[in-house]
Amino acid sequence: MDRVPTGYKLQDNQEDSIKITEDKTKNNLDVIYVKDNFEYTVNYYYNDGKSTNKIGDTVEDEAEFDSTVTLTEEELMDRVPEGYRLQDNQADSIKITEDKTKNNLDVIYVKDNFEYTVNYYYNDGKSTNKIGDTVEDEAEFDSTVTLTEEELMDRVPEGYRLQDNQADSIKITEDKTKNNLDVIYVKDNFEYTVNYYYNDGKSTNKIGDTVEDEAEFDSTVTLTEEELMDRVPEGYRLQDNQADSIKITEDKTKNNLDVIYVKRDDLTYTVEYYYDGKLDEDATVTYVNQTFGDEITSYVDKAKEGYELDKVENLPLTISVDEEKNVIKVYYVNTAKDQPIEIPNTGLNEESGSTAGLIVTMLYLVGLSIFLSKRKGFNY
Repeated sequence: MDRVPTGYKLQDNQEDSIKITEDKTKNNLDVIYVKDNFEYTVNYYYNDGKSTNKIGDTVEDEAEFDSTVTLTEEELMDRVPEGYRLQDNQADSIKITEDKTKNNLDVIYVKDNFEYTVNYYYNDGKSTNKIGDTVEDEAEFDSTVTLTEEELMDRVPEGYRLQDNQADSIKITEDKTKNNLDVIYVKDNFEYTVNYYYNDGKSTNKIGDTVEDEAEFDSTVTLTEEELMDRVPEGYRLQDNQADSIKITEDKTKNNLDVIYVKRDDLTYTVEYYYDGKLDEDATVTYVNQTFGDEITSYVDKAKEGYELDKVENLPLTISVDEEKNVIKVYYVNTAKDQPIEIPNTGLNEESGSTAGLIVTMLYLVGLSIFLSKRKGFNY
């Protein structure tokens, strides 16, 4: 073995002796060295070459010195974990030396990158409600992609907010169809107010405290009849064309409904005329379309011939909602009924004892009685 090259060995069945003859040409011994075989190993790792990340047992084999052992694609990928790939510049071969500790190939798998997508929707995840194009990117396997607050709110429509429990991250898998995050916006709630007034919308005429509540964006809040009439003062009604609903916007200063009550103008009052204490229904007058709170200070005089005003009740009259109280009563009395009867001078007196004078006086009185009885409204 005096001249054995590195990595070589004696050939198989190498002769080690010479039988000496007188023919020196035959006294020859050829010592032949051939390449020896040396062990090599292949180890598989994920993430790095640390023993804690080793995958499976070491592959051990041997090959001829100075040869190159090249792994096939199948051998290189033999133990690749899910979501991993070969590291960049992964060696696929070993040059065999006589130092077996150097005859090693480490196959290292690193995490691969996979595509992920982010889609934005309003109301739900239906394609008809999609907002803009899909965001496409990629990230390392098993990593977590977390959207910032700015990214989550990037496409929020007016009046919307993130849905409750909105996910903000994606765990990256090797199945890109699962690497998806749907950002869904739902209608937000906004405050609205209802204020009540009489006569106009001035703060000095406000009735009670402001009603405050909230409702969903773009919805319509409609007050019930009961709610509209909740604070109506006596003698008032809703103004003409009173709105009963609010369309909710994101600007709460615009989400306001003013309920305004104005004085009723559908009331009536009556003027009744009495003659010697008896109601003349034909003379009674009812005035319609009167306004609550107005003051009535006059009436139409309907004094008949021979009558004069006695008294007027409930004047001035303030129009109220109780129309039974909206009555002016005008009383007249017969002036002729109370005047003394003058007996005409017949030229005869009691001292004369004239029967003729007495008869004339009686006839006058009967005629006067008949005349007075025909006067309208005369009681006797």
